[in-house]
This record gives sequence, C-alpha cells and structure tokens, in this order.
Amino acid sequence: SLETSLLSLDTANSRVGIGTTTPSTTLDIRNTSTAPTNTLYIRSAGTSSQFALRIADSTPTDRLVVLDNGNVGIGTTIPYGLLQVGTAPTNPGLIVTTGNNVGIGTTRPVGLLQVGTSPTPGLIVTTAGNVGIGTTNPGAYKLYVAGDTYLGGVTVTNGTLAFGGDLDMKGNKIVNTSNIGIGVSSPGTAALAV
Repeated sequence: SLETSLLSLDTANSRVGIGTTTPSTTLDIRNTSTAPTNTLYIRSAGTSSQFALRIADSTPTDRLVVLDNGNVGIGTTIPYGLLQVGTAPTNPGLIVTTGNNVGIGTTRPVGLLQVGTSPTPGLIVTTAGNVGIGTTNPGAYKLYVAGDTYLGGVTVTNGTLAFGGDLDMKGNKIVNTSNIGIGVSSPGTAALAV
C-alpha cells in the first residue's frame, strides 16, 4: 500500500483514498480542512453534448449524467433542459428549462409550469400567475378552464351552468327549486319574488 498524507492505495481491498489513509469505499475522498474549500472539482474539455460526469449501475445503465453544458439527466443521457428526470426523450417525467420553466410530461413547457403536452396540456401556469386547465392560453383570467367543470355543487357542461344548491348573488337568490328572488333572501314558493 502506498500511503502519503494526500493519497492512499489499499491494494488488498481495491480502494483509493484521497485525504485519508483508511479508504472505506472504492474511492474515498475526504476534506479535513475546516476552512471553506472545494472537495471535488471535475472539469471537462469536451463539447456540450459530452459527459462531464456519468454515473451508472452494474448493468451498466446510466442513472445520472451531467453534460458539459451543465444539463443534468436522471434516467436519461440526453437531458433537454437544466434538469430532466425520466427516460422518455420527448415526454419526460420532469424537466426544468434554461428559462426556469418546469414541465411534467413535456420537454418544452410554455409557461412557468406545464403539466402534459401541447396543444392541450392538463394544466399551465403563466408568468403572470394565471392558470389554464385544458388550454395553453388562460389570457388575463386567473383561472381559465376549457371543458366541463365541477366546482363543489356547481357544474358547467357545454356552457350550461347547473347548481347543486342555492345561488346567492348579492341578495338576489335563485333557490334550488328554480324560484327566483330579487332583493329578497328567500323567494319562498313564488316563482319570482321581488
């Protein structure tokens, strides 16, 4: 075994230690300095599509890669964004783009957050904070839903609004029995009470 204060080779166990004379794994790197310092620095001279770091299992299937351009892939060797999790190249589990957009099930999210693929993703959140469900463009609406909707007793189906209970609009009330009250809190049995 070659031992110095910097490098230790444990040939009996096939281990290398840097900063330790008793390596506990195949490569054991330790920084014993109490001052802030870098423990490991990896620099690649390749192009953006080359691997700066590549970690594989015993099969050997790549589990984590870092490309020279800084993109990180977990479960993929060709990450399309800063971070991509998932094996499908066109519809990953999760992606974070260079514009800090997050996509789930898409490689090119068109908003801060997009779930599902275009042209009709499941959900999108724009940079203005507006939410679109079933659309990529909620416009100026805080919530825009394209399609049938159910909201705790209120159903919108093909543009028809249905209520599971009473509807109160600032004192003007429609009771579930289809009785309408204008300026009254309870229209009673009258079809229209004013």
